[in-house]
Amino acid sequence: MYKVIIVDDEQIERQGIEFLIRQYGDLFETASVESSEEVLKRLETENYDILCTDIKMPFMDGLELSKHALDLQPKLKIIIFSAYGEFGYAKTAINLGVSDYVLKPVNIDEFQQVFDKILLELEEDETKRNYERDYLLLNLLNGILPDKLPFTNKSNMHIGYLKEYTRMLLIETSDNFFEISNEIIEKGLRENLTANFDYLNINQYQSILFLKNYRADQEEFVRLGEKIYDFLKEEYKTLCYIVLSREFNNYTQIPAEYAAFEEIQESRFFTGNTPVISYPLKQNASSEYMSDLISRIHYYATMKDTYSLRQCVLYFCRHYRYRQGFSKMYMNYIFSEMLKAISENLLSEYEFSREMQQILKCSSYEEIIEIMEKSIEKLEVKENEQQNNKITDTVIQYIHNNYQRDITLEELAKEVYLTPSYLSYIFRKKTGTTLVKFIKEYRMERAKEYLENTNMKIVDISKQIGYTNCSYFCQNFRSVYGISPAACRQISK
Repeated sequence: MYKVIIVDDEQIERQGIEFLIRQYGDLFETASVESSEEVLKRLETENYDILCTDIKMPFMDGLELSKHALDLQPKLKIIIFSAYGEFGYAKTAINLGVSDYVLKPVNIDEFQQVFDKILLELEEDETKRNYERDYLLLNLLNGILPDKLPFTNKSNMHIGYLKEYTRMLLIETSDNFFEISNEIIEKGLRENLTANFDYLNINQYQSILFLKNYRADQEEFVRLGEKIYDFLKEEYKTLCYIVLSREFNNYTQIPAEYAAFEEIQESRFFTGNTPVISYPLKQNASSEYMSDLISRIHYYATMKDTYSLRQCVLYFCRHYRYRQGFSKMYMNYIFSEMLKAISENLLSEYEFSREMQQILKCSSYEEIIEIMEKSIEKLEVKENEQQNNKITDTVIQYIHNNYQRDITLEELAKEVYLTPSYLSYIFRKKTGTTLVKFIKEYRMERAKEYLENTNMKIVDISKQIGYTNCSYFCQNFRSVYGISPAACRQISK
């Protein structure tokens, strides 16, 4: 909805313009005042999209008002209504930056033509602002602050909205939900949520809500996440999980919060089946859960997934550190089972027995943790750096050969016989980026090559690199390169 403010010292004139604007339905919200002074007061505190003003008014005429109004809000569209048809008035108005000049009495067809043109300009401006905002936010998530971006004219870069952000909320699905539904999901969220937010799609699986001036407590924030989860499940029949950020007071903290998101994603096991996750992770205390944790320790040790193994062991140790009501004998049993899971096929029976004796002799919790750490380190020694390089190369080659279709993390992990979490860990450690981001950027590189070196239609290029939705492809291309595919092709010629 666009905001229009109408100023004319004649009430009947204001009512006539309001009537014509109402024919556009809910597209415009109107305010009506009778003096230039009142307009300027409102423009100092409220943002408007269109100013409709009579040229002849007491105290300050429409031309002078236009000059002051544009000083306050440079993006404002101004339409001047006047009974004066002299060329001099129109020329002065255009030189001031007025969008259009309509003669009185107002011709309805002429009015509609002017407003249709202004509406198109507003929509184009909004689209451009949204693209610029998305480009800025995607870079900000990766640690590139606005003043480091390669804008040719940084004086025109508006970042005031960044100061409104106080929380972030990540939505992640297991399928390519956002490629199929991204165009309607934002609208659905806005219709069902009262919180004010900016929406940013990251890729086919993830989107982030940047909440504006959101100061609710943690319980209320969790309820917001649960509401989004229920909405997506009921309305779109898709399952997702929601990650909530901590509260922040400066947009420069956004990269750290996004990094915390990734940390939480890598530790999702510790949250059980909870659909809404916040930082720090809420620990699950059930005995069934801890039994499952030991099973996972055995599984990760068997798979040589030392990253997930270390997380499980440290979580286990941290969880039981301050638990009451457990005998030392029971605790020895628990840790012996953990050690057995880690040491199978690694230690001889004699070595295992010796380390168990060390656990039994431990006089502090720290000593037990140290023994568990050393056991994991022995397993890590077996990791071969060259083997990890080979795994990364295999995955990259697989992506290069199959980027034309949807590729899942589970599929890649199966290809190299690793758990998804451990593959993610190895890949990020070796390349400095996540698998999802690598796949997206590789697809965009191929798209850029097609645009610059072939005459393929953009819709065909979209399909060629694995996007079924051309509009979504264009959005992602612009988020990576800052320009549309069509503009990229034009520049290359």
